[in-house]
Amino acid sequence: MLKSVFENDSVNIQKPIQAFFVLILHHKFILMIGLLFTLAALSFGTCPTGELTIPGDVTQIEANAYKDCSEITTITFHDDVTSIGNSAFEGCTKLKTINLPPKLITIGDSAFAGCTSLECSLNIPINLTTIGNFAFNGTSITSLTLGENVETIGDYAFSQCSKLTTLNLNDKLNSLGNHSFYYCAIE
Repeated sequence: MLKSVFENDSVNIQKPIQAFFVLILHHKFILMIGLLFTLAALSFGTCPTGELTIPGDVTQIEANAYKDCSEITTITFHDDVTSIGNSAFEGCTKLKTINLPPKLITIGDSAFAGCTSLECSLNIPINLTTIGNFAFNGTSITSLTLGENVETIGDYAFSQCSKLTTLNLNDKLNSLGNHSFYYCAIE
């Protein structure tokens, strides 16, 4: 259990410990001596519900940060997010909408895999170059438009997206992984 500096509340951290840092959030300081863990610490050991807003000073969403947080319905990214880590939002089964940030460069493996309620048109930002393996596997996206700089789509990246009917690729795409669009409804 951790104690906040200004409050006597206990905070139960259930997410993996990964590194050392001081988290400053909403004008409350939480000092974590000897502990380092991912952005999941923002949820203070429990998963957020409803809309999740990624703060402006965050540029990377770490691996597994919100994995299996099934009550998240919407994610609002600050414009400065450049990387979404492996399995960052995997298994967020009630997630319905995302708008990817314009400076995003990389989407990691399984970043949104299993987000079965994610039924939207997905527009990949212009700066993004890599979409990882299984990144959107098993989602319900209906259309996909790649930004002009996407060069790599990983294995099974959009497989089992059974509602995906429209696909707009770009000229720079030079690596299309195995079964990237397996079991999709692309016409």
